[in-house]
Amino acid sequence: MSATHFQYLCEEACDLLDVPRFALAADAEGTLAYHLERGGVMVNVMHFPPRCEDHAFMLFELGPIPHEDPRAGAIALALLDANFVSPDPYPPALGRDPDSGEAILRCVFSLVDATAGGLVEAIHRGVAVARRWRQDYFLPAGERSIA
Repeated sequence: MSATHFQYLCEEACDLLDVPRFALAADAEGTLAYHLERGGVMVNVMHFPPRCEDHAFMLFELGPIPHEDPRAGAIALALLDANFVSPDPYPPALGRDPDSGEAILRCVFSLVDATAGGLVEAIHRGVAVARRWRQDYFLPAGERSIA
């Protein structure tokens, strides 16, 4: 998969999302990335052509992990447990960004036969997950309120 194809997908996705197009520039390691905000969620879409030519990666910033919340242990467990609910060959992974300390969702997006519509759909799904986590931290109904 070429960087040109990734650029094309990103431009077409921008059109579908009604956001301005942009030019991608590779960093020193050849990584291509763009960032956009959707529904209050920061989305980072990255492509590493030298190492993973046929896939893109999306990071969705869920928000800070509430360490002072009395349910912090249950929230961390719910975040980890959520990693096992997707029967997908490239399942999303929930974790913590070591730089920011925020909870993140990382998704793999196959670029083989990819369409801009498929990329936009994946972005919408990731944003929905982030917004849900911000509402209830994936906690079971009985654990959502602070005692």
